[in-house]
Amino acid sequence: MVSSIDPLALSRDGIEAAARRLAPHVIKTPVVEVEGAAFGLPGATLVFKLELLQVTNAFKFRGAVNHMLAMAEAGEHGGVVTVSSGNHGISLAEAGRRFGVRVVVMMGPKANPWRRERIQALGAEVRIIEDLNLAFEVAEHLAVEDRLRFVHPYDGVQTLEGTASLGLEFGRQAGRLDAVVLPIGGGGLAAGMGFGMRALQPDLTVFGVEPTGAPTMSGARAAGAPVALTHIETVADSLGAPKAAPLSFALCQEHIAEVLLLDDAETEAAMREIYSVLRQAIEPSAAIGAAAVLGPLRERLAGQRIGLILCGANQEPTRQFSMLTGRNLIPA
Repeated sequence: MVSSIDPLALSRDGIEAAARRLAPHVIKTPVVEVEGAAFGLPGATLVFKLELLQVTNAFKFRGAVNHMLAMAEAGEHGGVVTVSSGNHGISLAEAGRRFGVRVVVMMGPKANPWRRERIQALGAEVRIIEDLNLAFEVAEHLAVEDRLRFVHPYDGVQTLEGTASLGLEFGRQAGRLDAVVLPIGGGGLAAGMGFGMRALQPDLTVFGVEPTGAPTMSGARAAGAPVALTHIETVADSLGAPKAAPLSFALCQEHIAEVLLLDDAETEAAMREIYSVLRQAIEPSAAIGAAAVLGPLRERLAGQRIGLILCGANQEPTRQFSMLTGRNLIPA
């Protein structure tokens, strides 16, 4: 069954209810507060949400479980189909394994083999589709044909309730913030967290950051509506969404004050800085917010209390080592 998107269904009451439903199934991940001087930002305070410690090492597990719970409540038994570059697919596969639900994941030909293998190891079926924009059409067609629920990776009420519940959790743990800086791929994380955190603190300034090689939200904001990218090239492959989607785009327009673009070199440098200070080995998509704080936002956020989310750590170990050290592992 193809799930509908109803913007009115996303509300403060709805995300509070989602947070209660999810509580027995997800990890309440910790928050670490660090003096900005540790990152060369004297006078600032950086508050990190360590969501990389979530089940499947990614925030996506929250939305995946929320779909499973909604299916159980509605008596749906046909399974789910989705499109993913990795983290969403891994999370949905693990949620499907736990709930006994069939999972089909459409992936692009350049999808990381390590992530693809992890999805398959969790019992999900992977299908490679040459064009990621076409993959969404194929997934929706299969949903109708096989009576599956199409689970959008970064749009739709259940998906966004998951990320919004994360925003509530972080907001309550962190206390008052001057700003929060969030990664943007398709916009689901930034949309949900922006909604959830500003429900607690309406005057919070929310920045979004995306790679120059995947300007999905920047392009949509410039056009006033989602537009498809014809080329994606970034080390932060979790942020390589081919197109923004209606509900997440609308929420980003409402809650994100500004979207910045950063190149891969800045993101990799932030990965190394976070590992040096916090000893957290994150994937590039999780470092891009910190890269913005250390770079173009440095002067604007000087002396402020800034929220950051380390949202994932699903990186092939040898590639992670190379990015953190600048050296390649040589097989014995």
